[in-house]
Amino acid sequence: DKPRPLLVSMHGYSGSGKTWASGKLLQAMPAISLRSDVVRKRMFGLGETEPSGAGLGEGVYNEQSTRAVYERLFELAGRLLDWGYNVILDATFLARRERALAMSVATAAGVPFVLAHAEARSAIVSSRVKRRAIVANVASEADAEVLAHQQEFGSKLTAGELERTVRIRTDGWVDWDHVLDEITMVAHRA
Repeated sequence: DKPRPLLVSMHGYSGSGKTWASGKLLQAMPAISLRSDVVRKRMFGLGETEPSGAGLGEGVYNEQSTRAVYERLFELAGRLLDWGYNVILDATFLARRERALAMSVATAAGVPFVLAHAEARSAIVSSRVKRRAIVANVASEADAEVLAHQQEFGSKLTAGELERTVRIRTDGWVDWDHVLDEITMVAHRA
């Protein structure tokens, strides 16, 4: 009897280490990762690392575009879960609405839902975002302005969400076996 698939949604600010952590999870568990930065670029006809030229809340980053990107992520995730694959959604998930929609995708597919919260010291998060803004060949276009906006307007996890959350500190050594054990525990509780 094949085990039920699992939906893991990354969570955290730009620069928190979500993509790095999702890559490590991908190596540790068989899964397919869907990254919002890459899906967004493809939806708007851009290369994976091609700059969009859009500022905060503009163009490919306006509210309508962002909703469309999340809808596409959820559509793809639902299909993959139905086909029996574990799915990792690599996006900030800072809006409660987006987290609720991700959970509804898992519920509709009859699979457990886990939030993987990536976090690091504030100075490290800022440093990562600044460094990434000057390095070519990255899909994310988040800069210091985007990070400040996320920190001001991102909604805190609810008590119910915290019960489904596994915390991953990305500014030091990570015991990935322990993280996987926690994900499994949360998934069984769900």
